[in-house]
Amino acid sequence: MLLTMLSRYTGSFPAGVQALAEILDVRGSILPVTIDRATLVAELTDGSRIFGESAIDMPRGHQRETIRDVYLVPHHSDRIRVFPPVLEAIDSADLIIMGPGDLFTSIIPNLIVPGLCEKLRTVKTPLYHVVNIMTKYGETNHFQACDFIATLENFTRCKITAAIVNTKRPDNHLLALYRQQKSDFVEIGLPEAGCQMILEDLLETSGGIIRHDPNKLAGVILKIIAELNIRGSITDFSSDPTGIDDLR
Repeated sequence: MLLTMLSRYTGSFPAGVQALAEILDVRGSILPVTIDRATLVAELTDGSRIFGESAIDMPRGHQRETIRDVYLVPHHSDRIRVFPPVLEAIDSADLIIMGPGDLFTSIIPNLIVPGLCEKLRTVKTPLYHVVNIMTKYGETNHFQACDFIATLENFTRCKITAAIVNTKRPDNHLLALYRQQKSDFVEIGLPEAGCQMILEDLLETSGGIIRHDPNKLAGVILKIIAELNIRGSITDFSSDPTGIDDLR
């Protein structure tokens, strides 16, 4: 609601994002992948379709078919275009990090904006993915880390350089609570050919919530930057199409 209000006040969505970033004292640049209005649609393995991120995010009932594909339907034009500054950011980035975030409702929607993956395939920038710690019912049921990578590579037709994967299992009592929501711990599984696995304890469970520890994850990313001898910019494809990920 705040972002919508600021966008109307400033006259554009990018200006609204920038205004909110200033209010929140955000470091770095936040770029929306597109400024064209669109609806996210998920196609399930039984051929049925679900319209809208919130409906996809919260499956009803105890059974739902697996998501087979997701695509965007434009609202007021015949096509959706990538926001040009995003392409410029990719051109200038020395490292691209995707995630963490819901795979089919937060990360992939960024990647299916026409022009985005085409740009990724033209650069030689290392492409890293922060794998989620837990699966999500209706999206990544029974996924292992290798399944996240395979799905991303299928959508992007780009090779993922490395996956950053948490190795620390939460306590059993927390896992039992998450299983009530049909959510399971993401195991490593067999790595995709050519994809490096960076295995680290990234777990944070304060407040009874399983998430990435931001300091641990930042430490891993800083180590990657040092190993790659990077001094330029980093592009992050976030869990939110309108902003960068909060590294949760």
